[in-house]
Amino acid sequence: MDLRHTQEEPTRDERAAIDELLGPEPEGGEPTLSFRESRARRHRLLPALHALQDRVGWVSRAGLGYVCRRLGVPPAEGYGVASFYALFALEPRPRVV
Repeated sequence: MDLRHTQEEPTRDERAAIDELLGPEPEGGEPTLSFRESRARRHRLLPALHALQDRVGWVSRAGLGYVCRRLGVPPAEGYGVASFYALFALEPRPRVV
């Protein structure tokens, strides 16, 4: 799952799930974060992935990219976390499993 070159935008539900957790996205997008600020927000990655999974039923590439952008987490790290935990689905699956 290559997140660097994706032009996909998260769905309204994906944005809502993350914005409910992190607050609304600042006007003009997230400011560029320093390494220290980025590290300080990393603890919110798992809750954000859970919010996506709970709201939409899976973690899409666009949704994961939005989470990484909002938190200042490198996409590779976000994907590594999402793909490590078996509770996260990276492909659509039926609502009831």
